[in-house]
Amino acid sequence: MSVKEIFRVGNAARAWLIFVLLAAAVVAISTLLQLNRPSDGLKSFAWFVLFGGAAILLDHKFFLNKRRIAWSVFCVVFIVDLAVQGVVRQFFGATPSPAIVAQAIQNTNPNEAKNFILEQLSAISWSLVFLVLSFALVYVFNKKYLQSVSEVLSRIKPRVLMLLGAAVVALHFNPTMLRQQPFLRWGVVLVRNIEAQKEVAQAKAMRSAIEQTAANWNVVSEESDKTVVLVIGESSNRNNWGHYGYPRGTTLPLENTLKNLSGETIWFTQAKSSAAFTLPSLEKAFTPANIDHPDDWKKYPDVFMLAKQAGYNITWLSNQPGTEGWISTLGNSADEHAFINNGNWRDSSSTDMELLPKLKSHLDKPAPKKELIVLHVLGQHFHYQLRCPVGVAPYSGIDDDEVMSAMKAAGRSSGIRGTRNDYDNSVYCGAMFLSEVLNQVNEMRPQRNISLVYFSDHGQEVGHTEDFAGHSESSEQGYTIPLFVWQNQPAGHMGREAFYKEPFSLDNFEQLLQHTLGIRSEWYDKNLDPTQSTSYPKITP
Repeated sequence: MSVKEIFRVGNAARAWLIFVLLAAAVVAISTLLQLNRPSDGLKSFAWFVLFGGAAILLDHKFFLNKRRIAWSVFCVVFIVDLAVQGVVRQFFGATPSPAIVAQAIQNTNPNEAKNFILEQLSAISWSLVFLVLSFALVYVFNKKYLQSVSEVLSRIKPRVLMLLGAAVVALHFNPTMLRQQPFLRWGVVLVRNIEAQKEVAQAKAMRSAIEQTAANWNVVSEESDKTVVLVIGESSNRNNWGHYGYPRGTTLPLENTLKNLSGETIWFTQAKSSAAFTLPSLEKAFTPANIDHPDDWKKYPDVFMLAKQAGYNITWLSNQPGTEGWISTLGNSADEHAFINNGNWRDSSSTDMELLPKLKSHLDKPAPKKELIVLHVLGQHFHYQLRCPVGVAPYSGIDDDEVMSAMKAAGRSSGIRGTRNDYDNSVYCGAMFLSEVLNQVNEMRPQRNISLVYFSDHGQEVGHTEDFAGHSESSEQGYTIPLFVWQNQPAGHMGREAFYKEPFSLDNFEQLLQHTLGIRSEWYDKNLDPTQSTSYPKITP
């Protein structure tokens, strides 16, 4: 190699180093501002170097004097994508799948958008800081280095460009890297949103078509009078329930009621949802679908269809909106239904306690021979501080108990500690609601066989393993849920309880509910029914 060639290679190496440092600086800023996880930051850095390097090399040949425009367009797309993804990560607790983003977009209205901005103001502010700093770096690079870097690199362009092109193509076959690809991501979200809208339009027709196959369901049912209450919880983490060992008495109202009722309670200590978001979780909980066959909910009947076929009268009372696609079709197909939430459910101030008058109104009527009452609550969904009636906030302002001390030791910020207090207040108010439901049903359905089943659709990360509060696909807390079954018993057997300590996936909840309803069908499998396990507590005398 001649001295001239060595000099050229040296210049090219320095030029490449300047460009790599720019990429590293942009990604480092996003990570330091917590808009990017370190692992995702490395993926973003790789895409920046590969795409950006290719853009600089291509620029010299194909864009001539417009190289600044071409390079700037690349930088705008990449940096804005990082900023937007930072806010999305803060909201969801992880980089969500396109389906989850599409679901959120579809269920959002102008008022929710306003409140989203207010709720995520901190993340949005840091994203704006990131935009300013990153564009400032790009401006300096464009002003001082872009032309010289482009000219120097163009001398070794062919071989390097081939390597970069091959690397870009190869990374598109890696699913983990593909999720961080800045140019395809939003196109995928747009396509998924269009698909989601079609799914909503087709949900009712799909269930109607499934109902036409009822002759093949082979549903059989017990003939005894029965009242079953199903409470579908929302965003509740079992690790925040006092009765499961949490240091705060967040479930005392429920515990006290259960002690005073004649009956027995089975507490599931190892229940987990299969998804950290409502729709994919409930699709599997209420149908034969599972994590291996996630689309089976589109082909087979849900448990409410089976209950209707077995002669159950179904009442659906909801504090979530009646326009939520497949889930709302479940409620709207009930014999009686009421949706007290007017649609702004994430920021709604309607508390679950406001369902109680609707429940009482139903219970005032003569009981059908077999009835299933479904209560779909807001539970512990953010905004947590809106989940309690005015004046009920037992943990607000606390900063020196065992929970707060542990959070301080773990380095949790004051904001997340305050959010934990709000969350624990919402758990306490949820326990109040469940207590009132139990008392109402027990009092107004005397001499009946009564069962109440409660579960949460998924969990919630609230400073448990990181300084973050919200839905989380990346944390086990996003899947950790409470689940219990209460059954009334003759007087004299007060407040009995036991704990089922085996792992239980919400995928198999349909089996548990079929057992509770006293029905069997083509899709009942006793091997998946926890009540048929030798480990399931048998505490009835």
